[in-house]
Amino acid sequence: MNQHLHSESLAHAMGIDPAEIAERRAFLEIEASDRQRLAQLQTPLKAAWDGQADAFYEHLLSFADTRTLLTDPEVLKRLRNAHGQYFQRLLAEAPDWQYVQNRVNVGLVHQRIGLEPKWYIGAYRKYIASLLPTLLDECERRGESAALAIDSLFKIITFDICLAIDSYIYAEKQAQAKAEARSKLRERAMDSSTNGIFIVDIQKSGFPIIYANAAFRRLTGLQHSPSDTIPCLCQHDGAWDTSCMRHIQQAVGSRSEGYTVLSFTPGEGETRWVELFVSPVENLEGTSTHYIGILHDITERKRAERHLLHQATHDPLTGLANRYQLHQKLTQLTDTTSPTSLGVLFLDLDRFKVINDSLGHGIGDELLRQVAKRLKRCLRGNDTIARFGGDEFVILLDGVQGADDAHKVAHKLIDTLESPFIVQGHSLFISTSIGISLFPEHGKGSISRSSLKVLNRLHRSNGSDRKVAM
Repeated sequence: MNQHLHSESLAHAMGIDPAEIAERRAFLEIEASDRQRLAQLQTPLKAAWDGQADAFYEHLLSFADTRTLLTDPEVLKRLRNAHGQYFQRLLAEAPDWQYVQNRVNVGLVHQRIGLEPKWYIGAYRKYIASLLPTLLDECERRGESAALAIDSLFKIITFDICLAIDSYIYAEKQAQAKAEARSKLRERAMDSSTNGIFIVDIQKSGFPIIYANAAFRRLTGLQHSPSDTIPCLCQHDGAWDTSCMRHIQQAVGSRSEGYTVLSFTPGEGETRWVELFVSPVENLEGTSTHYIGILHDITERKRAERHLLHQATHDPLTGLANRYQLHQKLTQLTDTTSPTSLGVLFLDLDRFKVINDSLGHGIGDELLRQVAKRLKRCLRGNDTIARFGGDEFVILLDGVQGADDAHKVAHKLIDTLESPFIVQGHSLFISTSIGISLFPEHGKGSISRSSLKVLNRLHRSNGSDRKVAM
């Protein structure tokens, strides 16, 4: 839309039409004779302006707000030409519709460039003041006719100023309405976000949260206080993983961006995981005054990761550790700079294959699950039990105090299997043979193989009652 159409649509939006113009002219008592009187002032006032123009612009350049708009010499040159033409039209032309649009556009331009009315009205006063000596001379020379001409001048000046100020105010209101609409849209958009969004005031003690959207409150369970703020997340040490929160505190301290992954437990709820992104918000002077943060709920992703990790490290049938986790644990316990004594028990269930083949794999699988539960109940919290494969289990006894301790645990395991297992209506009896090796007594590289060799010797003992060997 070009300038002419824009100013015309603005005039119509403001309700400035021929009827409005006629009413304004009537109130100011503008008549046809005013144009004739103004024509008499055209020559002397032009000469007066030409003599005072430099002082006028020096005055404009002496104030920061107006000087900022006139730093470019070309801009100042165009403004001087525009002013010269305007002041001539002011005294020579009747205020027709095109004239009205021009004055409306002045106010619109002032609003767009940020020139407040105080500067426009003040500059107009400076212009009139520069003409006063000439106007006084005209009064002395022509008397009453000059006074009438001066009245005509003030009528048209008032008409011009009112149009420009009215359009400035209207444009300002429109701009404010648009800004408020954009602000409300941003707030609705943030409130509709599935991510938690919050703003922290880092100028205040404790870094209170001054804005939080619905998703933030839903994720954290935190609500606004009577002062309409929420304490900073780092104040909720009972719920948040404070070691991770230190990354954010360091970022805020250095006024930089920050990222971390947090776990927290809101109220009596379950533990949740979130990604936290924070960025500084600067004021017009470039000083960080606030931080905006975004919480992205990754609880489901973490659950999926834990599920995949569990599948990779656990036996799907019994839920015990699998061979991979057993190897990791064994390496961890024997590769440390100060390894502890360790006992490795290799268990092989006796006659399990007969039960599995005769009663079916369903019963065999359930029997293995029940065996695993009984074996696990015999162990301490720092011991590890793993299903090695088929009907074989391996137990790591961390910190075992020699062979006697390992034998005691082995016999405890045998005893726990003596009572029958009830599986789908079948009363099943099963026993186990156990091979034992110790670390560091039997060496690091062969510790698990050693217990397996012992177990094989037991199986070759042809009916021996021995169930445990080292």
